Amino acid sequence: MPKRNKINTILNEFRVAWNKKDLNEFSTFVDSEVINISPALKIGIVPIKAKSTNGRHHFLKATKEIWEQFDTYMDPMEITNISDEGDGTVVELLTHYPVMDITDINEIYLDKDFKMTKFVHHKITKYRAVENKAPFGSLILQGLKNKMKKVFK
Repeated sequence: MPKRNKINTILNEFRVAWNKKDLNEFSTFVDSEVINISPALKIGIVPIKAKSTNGRHHFLKATKEIWEQFDTYMDPMEITNISDEGDGTVVELLTHYPVMDITDINEIYLDKDFKMTKFVHHKITKYRAVENKAPFGSLILQGLKNKMKKVFK
């Protein structure tokens, strides 16, 4: 199965577990040493402090707290970019939460076995109000990465 299809399948299963609020099933997608980095943000009138968690236990605890505070129904995720990094993969995403009226611009890092090792939340916007990014910058960056690989072989 091509990598993009495998990632889409995993993200959809992850979303289903999220929407069911099933911590046991949800935990199967994340590495035991998972890192989650979130900026300070405000959802409605509720402020959320910037937070970083390390390890599955703390990640699941933070997830449960979010589930208890908000109606966190998640639409299918939109992949904006997939890139290889070391033995793993970085997936850039737009994650849409229609009931909360927000979109999370984030990255998920996957290891070679497609376990989620790191979540980085860059920005929260109004639901689906993300400006379209021109692909030119990403193409230049990818070209530079490829050139560096050839130079240092």
